[in-house]
Amino acid sequence: MAEAGWGIALALGYWVLLFVLALRVERRGKNSWLRSPYVYALSLAVYCSAWTFYGSIGRASTFGLSYLPIYLGPTLGAMLFPLLLKRMILLCKHYQIGSLADLLSSRYGKNVAVGSVVTLISLFGIVPYISLQLKAVSESFGLLMLESPFGSAVKPVFEDTAFYVALILLVFTLLFGTRRSNTLDGNPGLVSAVVVDSVAKLVAFLLVGAVVTYGMYQGPTDILKQASAHVDLRQLFEFNSMMRREDWFWIGLLSLGALFVLPRQFQVAVVENTQVNHVDKAMWLFPLYLLLINVFVTPLTLAGIDHFGGGNFSSDYFILELPMSGGYNSIVLLVFLGGFAAATGMVIVETTALGNMAANNLVLPWLLKAGWPTNDRERTLTKWALFIRRLAIAIIIITAYLYYRNISHWSSLVSIGLLSLS
Repeated sequence: MAEAGWGIALALGYWVLLFVLALRVERRGKNSWLRSPYVYALSLAVYCSAWTFYGSIGRASTFGLSYLPIYLGPTLGAMLFPLLLKRMILLCKHYQIGSLADLLSSRYGKNVAVGSVVTLISLFGIVPYISLQLKAVSESFGLLMLESPFGSAVKPVFEDTAFYVALILLVFTLLFGTRRSNTLDGNPGLVSAVVVDSVAKLVAFLLVGAVVTYGMYQGPTDILKQASAHVDLRQLFEFNSMMRREDWFWIGLLSLGALFVLPRQFQVAVVENTQVNHVDKAMWLFPLYLLLINVFVTPLTLAGIDHFGGGNFSSDYFILELPMSGGYNSIVLLVFLGGFAAATGMVIVETTALGNMAANNLVLPWLLKAGWPTNDRERTLTKWALFIRRLAIAIIIITAYLYYRNISHWSSLVSIGLLSLS
């Protein structure tokens, strides 16, 4: 229970830090430290959400090494950055394109129907993924409260952690994701928050991995020795077990495509890009980030199964349960903060991108087609575009919260994530 109080204080303090940082960056604009290629590479790490932070271990505990294609795909995709990503950036800057739906519709003669279909597919596919982030934060906080969130009844709205997380995320996204009427101007405050999130989740994952591997055990060799006593574990981490080779190919291909066409990836990689040559450094820094955030997945999975005996659902939170069982309370809080950062970074960027797509490809084109507005069209449209984007963001976050309460609350992080990705 004491950890729960500290967890709330830490999360609120972290959000105050993000608000202050984002405000300062917004005042300085793009002439701030955000013009660094290292910052650009870190912003791409929004790819690693709570599904990575918690779900990789959950998937590894059930399907062994099959979590690897989810990160091998983007690693290989980074090799295409100079050829593909640079061209996307140059095209979008030249033609004033601010979203994935705008890009695809422009390739078909600015076809409104194409943009609408892309937007609808994105909305239907990504709302479950946003609900996954709310679920991860809520259940990890439940563990701090010494509650078992797995299979438990849904709490009343005003007692639900996910409700307050969704509310804070909504306020932050509205403040820093929709400050400008022109989506091409970028959102430096939002990017600064994403960069801090990327650092926080990586540091937390590496620290807990080191503590468990070298504190609770005597290193990777000791973990392997303990795990070798379990026949199922030896089979689980063989390349030919639990997953067919063609599945490795298809999941890797899906993940590679996600690196370029997930709305949040397009937002940070293309829309928020300040210099196209930043792609050259991101080509090797981003794969390095993916390597580091996955380096302890297998040791933590083996340690968790050895320590707790496995389980499809609780294994998602081995990263929290292991330091809790070892009495590393400060590490537990840091892990909670890392998972919180992984979830919130994804949500604020994803909802910003989806809000822009919904306004520009679902609502505004049909208003223009209907002949509205009739007077002072440019000024009126600018005013209403901001309102529609904000309304769309609010609807997306509310829908994701409702999806969490009614559907994803009862599912594992892995199953929700794969459903959304496919």
